[in-house]
Amino acid sequence: MIDQNRFENRTSAQSGAQATPPRDEVRNLQRYLRTLSYVYDTIPPLPVDGIFDTDTRDALIAFQKLAGLPETGEADRTTWELLYSAYLDALFGASEPLGLPIFPISPSDYTVKRGDTGFTVAAIQYLLWELRTIYDFPIAITVNGIYDESTEQAVKETQRAFLLPLSGEVDKRLWNYLVGAYRAEDALREQSYGRI
Repeated sequence: MIDQNRFENRTSAQSGAQATPPRDEVRNLQRYLRTLSYVYDTIPPLPVDGIFDTDTRDALIAFQKLAGLPETGEADRTTWELLYSAYLDALFGASEPLGLPIFPISPSDYTVKRGDTGFTVAAIQYLLWELRTIYDFPIAITVNGIYDESTEQAVKETQRAFLLPLSGEVDKRLWNYLVGAYRAEDALREQSYGRI
């Protein structure tokens, strides 16, 4: 974590013997500016070397100009906060939502079964609940994160629909079937809404 106050104090020292900010803090500043240089052609690309030099100062001034801040070339608190926010937006703001791996990849024969609890169970229950109308499950499914008897029965009904052995347990293969069916149904829903 970067100490913004310390960085601000070191980079905004007035004329005379200016204190040098720590290299790690300058590297972070340079990394943020360099990332933004890929998005905004008015910010010149710069090396990430931990040295607060003319290139770093010029890139910082370019960012300040773009952000409507005073063009001081100093990383004060306002500049720092706006820079970091712009950096995060450049990384994550315009991208597709990031995937979250839910089903364990190890061990390869991992199964989720009756008696298990937690987020993975809740995700399975949610998928079953969403797919219940497609496969006409006769069993009520509660999304509570507890792999109970009704969850096991719904899993068996799903396995029957997918022509899989009726174990009542969710392995990687069934998980992939559930996710695939959910994505297909979601895509159909989007197409239907698009036609209205």
